[in-house]
Amino acid sequence: MSQADATGGAAAYSVIGSQVSKLIGIGMLGFLLGIILLNGQGCNDKPADYQELIVAGKTDSLQVIFQGRIRQLKDSVKKYNGNTKTDSLLHVHYATRLTMATLELLAFEKANADTSLNYFSAMLQVHRDSLLNAITDTRWSDSIQMSRQLLFSYIDTSGLYSTTPVSKDIHLSIERSKYSTLYAFFSHNTVAGFWFIVSIGQITFWFLVVALLFGMLAPLKDRVNGVAPDLLSPGKWLLSAILPAIFFLLFTGIFYWVLIKETVIRDHYLLKGFNAKMLIYALFGYLAAVACFGMYLLMSLSLDQLNKTIYSASGSKRTSIFTDLQIEESFKTLKATFENSFLASAFILSFFVFWLGLLFTAINQTEAMQFYKAYSRKDFLSYDLVYLVGAMHTLILLLFYIPVRIKFNTMKLTQDQKLESDGKTQKLLGNLYETILTLLMTASPLLTSLLQKLLAGLIGTS
Repeated sequence: MSQADATGGAAAYSVIGSQVSKLIGIGMLGFLLGIILLNGQGCNDKPADYQELIVAGKTDSLQVIFQGRIRQLKDSVKKYNGNTKTDSLLHVHYATRLTMATLELLAFEKANADTSLNYFSAMLQVHRDSLLNAITDTRWSDSIQMSRQLLFSYIDTSGLYSTTPVSKDIHLSIERSKYSTLYAFFSHNTVAGFWFIVSIGQITFWFLVVALLFGMLAPLKDRVNGVAPDLLSPGKWLLSAILPAIFFLLFTGIFYWVLIKETVIRDHYLLKGFNAKMLIYALFGYLAAVACFGMYLLMSLSLDQLNKTIYSASGSKRTSIFTDLQIEESFKTLKATFENSFLASAFILSFFVFWLGLLFTAINQTEAMQFYKAYSRKDFLSYDLVYLVGAMHTLILLLFYIPVRIKFNTMKLTQDQKLESDGKTQKLLGNLYETILTLLMTASPLLTSLLQKLLAGLIGTS
């Protein structure tokens, strides 16, 4: 190897190394931003900002009821310890019930029955609307020490008082449970821990996607012929992103503040300052999608200009200084960037739906929400909103994809490049594959919402 070759190879390696380092640095920036937004106070000496609502005092209340029942049964056993036949029968009756009550208390205390919310929902009764109002009370955000008293009923079927069941009122409270560390909370709610990791990974990916798009745009000036160099510039990319940005601004405004009109997830459900943090978090996701759509539109404009450079308005081929090989390579390069940018936008919007569904599952796994599900037989946070977001994201992809794709497919350049494919069978299979892939990509947000619902069902039954 000559010295010149060695020098050139070292320079190329240096350029590639520099690009990789920048990409890693941008990814780390997204990672750190995710930590700042989602970590709360977990790395400090203060309690973590993650929290959940719990039903406090349920174990102690039932224990007191069981112990009171045993005391009264013991008194009845002593009372009917006479010599008459009736007293003997009552003595055996209450002695048997005393044994059963003692075993029930032992099962409650020793067999960890209190770890199952199904146990409490079978023993304690409360109106689901009262529980719902307590959970959604807007005053939770006003005070850390906030609590809501609820009237539960315990149905005593022991036959201690009469032959019919007796209802006893129990006052329990809905309280906020805060955890000292993130690990303590995520150990209690593993779905929330998984959501936390996915959230950080997702925002890191958003930063990487924008950086990769910029990296794809930079060398196009040197690799593409027949397109004005100033069109393939970051400034034009920014201008191309204005239309998607306006559309997403209208979409988020109409969808979240006009159609939904209410705060679906309140700050006290999971994370302190949740809505403010998620507004910032989601903004980066939609900006990444806007960048992808901007690149998508820019590549469409570039392909259109290349088509006009090669062909006249009548469809005849112009005399060009570019060879057929140069034209083919330019077309393939622009087409690859065109399709990759759309694929990235589809992935961003689809995975956002999965992330949202995972968030719903994490909140539905908290204690107060599990109590609500036990009494109402439905999830506290309905997954219908996840389906709606998936459908809206699919609609966004279709609105951008269909017009641009029609324009792309009707260009003379595109049609001529397709005619040069090898063989009719290969062309037919290629078109079929491309059509199926396109349908899957555009419908991916909606499909993701359905997949997430299946996953939520598996988690709920585990």
